Amino acid sequence: MNAPLAEDFFAEMTAEEREYPEYNLPEPALKEAISVDGNIQYNCLISSFSQLGVEPDYTLGVTGSLVVDQLVLPVLRDQMGAYGFYCGIDDDIGLYMISYRDPNLSATFDLYDSLPEKLASLDLSQEVIDGYIMNAYSELAKP
Repeated sequence: MNAPLAEDFFAEMTAEEREYPEYNLPEPALKEAISVDGNIQYNCLISSFSQLGVEPDYTLGVTGSLVVDQLVLPVLRDQMGAYGFYCGIDDDIGLYMISYRDPNLSATFDLYDSLPEKLASLDLSQEVIDGYIMNAYSELAKP
């Protein structure tokens, strides 16, 4: 029913070239916070792959799943009252960790800072690690 309406709409549009606008946006600081007067806050830690000195690959997804499951969600959600947490990789952004509706900003960043030591001290069986590898692979293999 909408197809003819869409065709009529686009038929009335003129094709004209426009000059690409120049954006003069300020360069953001390396660490920056934006406070929003709202009831939902996101606390983010984001780093580009070049800042980390690594190339993106699937092993970061494996590590991210492990960090979320074993180290972050049990503390942030179950002990500190945050609603949720996301950890992942994006080819354009890099590595990101984001807590959602998190009432403990300072404690969350302390937890983020402690993750390398906590990750190094984990004692996981190969079977558990294989589960995280299969999880990362199944995410990559989705059609």
